[in-house]
Amino acid sequence: MNKPKTIIMNFNFKMWKEILKETDPTGQKSYSQARVYLLFSVVAYYITMGIVTWKAMHPTTDINEGSLGTIIEALQWAILLFAGYAFGGKLIEGFKTVFTKTTKDTPPTP
Repeated sequence: MNKPKTIIMNFNFKMWKEILKETDPTGQKSYSQARVYLLFSVVAYYITMGIVTWKAMHPTTDINEGSLGTIIEALQWAILLFAGYAFGGKLIEGFKTVFTKTTKDTPPTP
């Protein structure tokens, strides 16, 4: 009976491994350092947001809200930085592909 759950867990793990990897010019797949850092930043951001939510639900808890605000702002910048680094090259490649005219794309003149 545990078979469907195991298949789903394996699929999700394979999906995350595929997301974190990129293909280098030689065709080999390896983990992208920026994507791994981006994943860690997003996880840290959501943990911090969970702490803020827990603080809002329990107002008697003594947590410095200014420090949490600073941490959240720093994590937002880190996420932006790592996302730009991880996916910026792909965006530039896409623009080059779309806006570069090649001789193959031009129709023959009648």
